[in-house]
Amino acid sequence: MSFDRLQSLIKTTKCPLAVELAPTGEESAEVFLPFALSLTDALRGTAPALRLPLGEYVRLGWQGVKALEELLAHAREAGVFTILDASPGRLPPFSLNSDCLIVSGYLGSDTLAPMLEAARGEDKCLFVLAHSADPSAGELQELVAGDRLVYQVVGDLAQRLGKNDLGRLGYSRMGIVAEGVYPSDLRALRKRWEQSFLLVSGPVGDVRFAFDQYGRGAIVTTVEPLLAARERGGDPSAAKERCQALRDELKQYVTIL
Repeated sequence: MSFDRLQSLIKTTKCPLAVELAPTGEESAEVFLPFALSLTDALRGTAPALRLPLGEYVRLGWQGVKALEELLAHAREAGVFTILDASPGRLPPFSLNSDCLIVSGYLGSDTLAPMLEAARGEDKCLFVLAHSADPSAGELQELVAGDRLVYQVVGDLAQRLGKNDLGRLGYSRMGIVAEGVYPSDLRALRKRWEQSFLLVSGPVGDVRFAFDQYGRGAIVTTVEPLLAARERGGDPSAAKERCQALRDELKQYVTIL
């Protein structure tokens, strides 16, 4: 299963980071693609995964989609795990050959169940968006729904749908996005969703609670390596250095066994 592979890459690199890689509004696909390919090569062996926001590539038209396809193929050849963030809308599962999709949990089981079946057929995996890092997320995601919050209802649904599809390490094929959650809540969610791989973001001192006692079961997404490279005029080595620094910060809190 893909989450077994992701955890294996995290164990090898000792770096539970997924680096976000997306063009800015001023870049064309032709300019961004060589830069993205060079960053992927520089991060190989340091960062186990890339997070690619589908909407940012689609915004550039067919050239952006073509660039995304080339980047996914290059990452696969380099042995880098790819997480395609398609959460804002609908699309055919794995149509762009990623290892994992982020999909919205707010579309319900009629959408999630077929995607899970498609993931099973291709031996891939899903992250279901339950809580996002958007400042306004609380307006909906943190509303009370009976004895739970709305985002907990969504996460519980994801865990229930994937409970019978576990990998070698005991994680469901359907992981959960829990970004922007308070550290104390994240600690409780790690126990609540013990069979689910978690995708989180935030300060290292906060996201450490997403990992289990063996330093497994979570990946942290960050855009900092990309920003570091841009600040140094597109230097890929700056991305690698920032990724290594973040990894070392995390190692103060999380021991990956």
